[in-house]
Parts: sequence; C-alpha cells; structure tokens
Amino acid sequence: MNWDAIGAVSELVGAGSVVLTLAYLARQIAQTNRIARASVVRELQQRYQELYELVASDVGVAELAARLTVSDYRAESEVEEQRLQNLAQLVAGMYFSSHTAYDNGQMGEDVYKIYREDVEARLVQWPGLKHYLRKVIGRWPTAAKITIVAPIFD
Repeated sequence: MNWDAIGAVSELVGAGSVVLTLAYLARQIAQTNRIARASVVRELQQRYQELYELVASDVGVAELAARLTVSDYRAESEVEEQRLQNLAQLVAGMYFSSHTAYDNGQMGEDVYKIYREDVEARLVQWPGLKHYLRKVIGRWPTAAKITIVAPIFD
C-alpha cells in the first residue's frame, strides 16, 4: 500500500470520527435540553405546591382564600389589603415565570397551555383575586399585555 492510500484512509477515518462526535454531541445537547425543560416545570410545580400548602396550613390564608370566592370582595383593613396584594404578587409571579419559560423555549406549547388554563381556573376558584391581580400586574403596563395574564384583564 502506498502513502497516498494510507493518507486517504486516515482522512476517511478522521472524517468518520468527526461525524460520530457531532452526532454524540447533538444527542447530549438534546438530552440537556430535555432535562432543563423538566427542571423548569418541576420548579413551577414546586411554586404551585407551596401556594397550596400555604392555603392548606395557614388558617389566616385559608380564610382569606375563602373570602376571595366572592367576586367583588375588597379588603376590610390595610393589613388585609397588604396580604391580598402579596398573595396576588405570588400568583402573578407564577404566571410570569411560566410565560418567561415558554418565551425562552424552556417549555413547550402543550405545557404552557396548561398554565394559561390555570389562570382562568384560578379566577373561577378565587374571582375576588382578579381585582388584586389587576392592581399588582397593572403596575407594569407591558406585563399586562402578556398572553398568560390576558384573562385577568378581560
């Protein structure tokens, strides 16, 4: 075998190695993306879980949540006003986190749809929260235009 043939075979082996390496890296990147997406959803679910635990374990918050079942409910004191605004901020933060994750490609359309549907479900569960969500989100005019919070402003 001459040196030209050996060089050609070496180049072929080298090119094959590059192709295999690129295929391996593409697979690793795809797996990393799946893990990142799952992590984002897991973090959001943790925030929802913390909200549910707060309502279930704190009598004052549970009573506040019960009052929010009245659509035109308004705070009876300044302390309650602060509590309601902070609850609205907590809920709005979950929605903005969902939107940001979707906007950055960390969440698929199917999962984002579930979080969008949660906005409407939350407003059915706590219609009195709508006023406070509007108040909190309304502080940032561009935030009010985000798709996920649209039902709050309908």
